[in-house]
Amino acid sequence: MHSLYLTYDEDAEGGEVCEGEEDSSWPSYEPTYKYVTFLKFYRRKPKDRFFYERVEIDKELFHKEELYLAWITYADGDTFSTTYGNTYIVGAYATRGEAKDAVDEALNNTKGYKPWEGFFSKYDDYHIEKLEVLCY
Repeated sequence: MHSLYLTYDEDAEGGEVCEGEEDSSWPSYEPTYKYVTFLKFYRRKPKDRFFYERVEIDKELFHKEELYLAWITYADGDTFSTTYGNTYIVGAYATRGEAKDAVDEALNNTKGYKPWEGFFSKYDDYHIEKLEVLCY
């Protein structure tokens, strides 16, 4: 196995204390909405990027110029709030078809941890996007 570094930008809005609960010991919060934009893969760890994720890949994909990134978005929270737009990276693949197969496997696999399944969690959608792979 080899690794690539996936760079991204992230922003969020919301999450404020609900109106009228500012003085409550256990206030509820407005929903938080996260926005993630995946940028590029790099073969080396980026030095000038704060947000990056290491993604394990098969070694034959390491020198490709483009790969398909597959990820799942979901909501999660607790008794007092919910955050939408959480991401789970499924992986990087040579073709859109391989990426879709991996998403289907992740969604239908009966074993292992799935962050979108839980008392406060909820699956939203899956996404597949073609990204450049750069040397850096």
